[in-house]
Amino acid sequence: MKFLNPIAKTIVFTLFLIFLLFIIRVSFVLYVGIYEHFMGDVGFYEVIKNLGIGLQYDNRYIAFFAIIYLVISEFIILFPSYARFSNIYAYIIFALCLFLGISEMLFYQIYTDGFNTTLFEFINNDTIAIIKTGFSGQYGVIIKILIWIIGSIAYCIFFKKTLKIFECFLTIAKKSVYMVIVFIGVLNICALLYTLSVKNKLDDTLLPPKDVFLKRTQHGFLRNLYKVLGSFNDNKSLAKMNFSTEKELKIAQNYFNITPPPPELH
Repeated sequence: MKFLNPIAKTIVFTLFLIFLLFIIRVSFVLYVGIYEHFMGDVGFYEVIKNLGIGLQYDNRYIAFFAIIYLVISEFIILFPSYARFSNIYAYIIFALCLFLGISEMLFYQIYTDGFNTTLFEFINNDTIAIIKTGFSGQYGVIIKILIWIIGSIAYCIFFKKTLKIFECFLTIAKKSVYMVIVFIGVLNICALLYTLSVKNKLDDTLLPPKDVFLKRTQHGFLRNLYKVLGSFNDNKSLAKMNFSTEKELKIAQNYFNITPPPPELH
């Protein structure tokens, strides 16, 4: 039975992560879209529809984090001395998601877009000047940091208490009820694995929203950041080629893996 408990606990972690990402998206619309007037005249149905589509984009990353949580929880059964690792992992994921969600709100206030390759400016250019601009009070950075700290601590405490209640319930639940919960957990794991294995084709099947704000924020910070990191790796590869001391022909031959022809015989 011990090996089945992590499957049931993964349900709690998955639901908490889904709820957190949903709250971040709703807060983004309320604060940046409505309060900061970045969103146009959009109907309530369009906003709700966009939030639902956004969660579909998040599913792949939720599945990835949940599978890791399951593996850690199963590992703890074999090595009880590391019992806190699953909770520590959950706290890190919750705090990181909340930090990135609030950071993208700030990013949108400055650049009028979700995370994109403009992040390279923060890394490569005048970082100190950008930080000073952020702390000038115009974008409420200090308040955002406080919200992140308080929100992360409160959410992690809520998760810890909920998980304890759930574990106590599992110990006193009848065998039939316990097996139903485990069965739901198994279905949850199967859904997570399926989500990871299937390529996300939402971009090909969905029409983008007409509103610019909803269009730029639909993908969410997780997918936007993933694309930015991919672009960053591509740029590093190009930079290595651009600053190479080899001749252009040699660079091209190495890049395309071309073997130069033998010299002509005279």
